[in-house]
Amino acid sequence: MNNKNNKGFTLIEMSIVMVIIALIVVGILAGQSLIKSANIRSVISETKSFHTLLNAFELKFAALPGDMLEATSYWPAASVTENGDGDGWIEVTGGVSGTVREDLRAWQHLSLAEMTGAPFTGALDNAKITVGTNVPSSKLAYAGYWLVYSGVTSAAGERGKLENFLTLGKEDTSNGLTEASLSGVDAYDLDNKIDDKDPLTGKVMSSENINGSATNCVNASNAYDRSTNDVICRPLIWLK
Repeated sequence: MNNKNNKGFTLIEMSIVMVIIALIVVGILAGQSLIKSANIRSVISETKSFHTLLNAFELKFAALPGDMLEATSYWPAASVTENGDGDGWIEVTGGVSGTVREDLRAWQHLSLAEMTGAPFTGALDNAKITVGTNVPSSKLAYAGYWLVYSGVTSAAGERGKLENFLTLGKEDTSNGLTEASLSGVDAYDLDNKIDDKDPLTGKVMSSENINGSATNCVNASNAYDRSTNDVICRPLIWLK
């Protein structure tokens, strides 16, 4: 004799369960999309803020931070900072001696001018760039902003030009924020929102070869590689 209390799920009950699961999956995907959109908005806001700070600094001191020739006249305390060489470029090795890390002094000069909310050392931290110590952090996890004169002279398109730029990268074990910070899809969205969605031209471009990545941010068609969700791009925001 069958026990009516041991019957399995009915088709209607199974359908309700499947609908609930589908709604959960849709909610998760929508949440991920919202997070990505929020990250891109954060990057846009951060880069605009830094651009405003640089313009304000240049108007006040008639010089670029880091490259400033008379920084020690404004902040004379012993060993606080160093002078740049005043040539208009924020260089990795600049200054009159050719040994000043103008790229790191730039953030220190901005903080000494009370234009940032945190102090920066202006020097390498255990032989490397460290987010929060000598460069500012981003809302993206483990990412930070490097302000430097471009030495990318062999790249295609406008990336071959020399210019001061912000780059958003993640920390690695070498001397720079050279790790990728965005996927090809996110880098494309960033470029599309504030520029021309071309990784090789305009105000927003992207580093093509990333340490430790088997995939380039720029594909064979010279477009952002949006075929993968892997983090493969390090955007360059030019300060024109």
